[in-house]
Amino acid sequence: MCRLSKCGFIRKYKNNSKQKNEAFFQLIDPFVAFYLNFMSENNDLRSWMEYVNTPSYNSWRGNAFEMTVLNHVEQIKKALGISGVESKEYAWRSRVSDPGVQIDLLIDRRDGVINLCEAKYSNTAYEISSEEYAKIERRMSVFQKETGTEKSIHITLITVNGLAKNKYSGIALNTVSGDELFE
Repeated sequence: MCRLSKCGFIRKYKNNSKQKNEAFFQLIDPFVAFYLNFMSENNDLRSWMEYVNTPSYNSWRGNAFEMTVLNHVEQIKKALGISGVESKEYAWRSRVSDPGVQIDLLIDRRDGVINLCEAKYSNTAYEISSEEYAKIERRMSVFQKETGTEKSIHITLITVNGLAKNKYSGIALNTVSGDELFE
């Protein structure tokens, strides 16, 4: 596992919960993910056009965007204006709540703020639904309760095409667009 991590194929998350030695791994190499989804022997895909706009295609796009986000933390910090703030980046998973809660990217800053980052892929400006709003609130609440953090939590939405304004969009204190990931 160590070699895969050093080569940038996977990343090891230390779950900053009460259990000190707990860790989990996530694939972060875009080519390997593409290969496993589309080129492996287990795939019966006959044509790309057959696959486009299917649920599994949309899921793959969302996962690929999430990998892109995880590979561009420094650019996210720059877009948020916190490049000079010391921070730890990690993921977190609840071991208590049912249903479970997982946060793929937390930027735990030395200045008393934690950016709880949500990566959302959409062809147009992302619109937060009432269901997504409730999920984000629950993630934040469970995280605060289980970790006991007293830091301020800033919901940070990372999208390809920005955030559409609606009655739920105010939950995101910060937004980072796809363009900012590649600056």
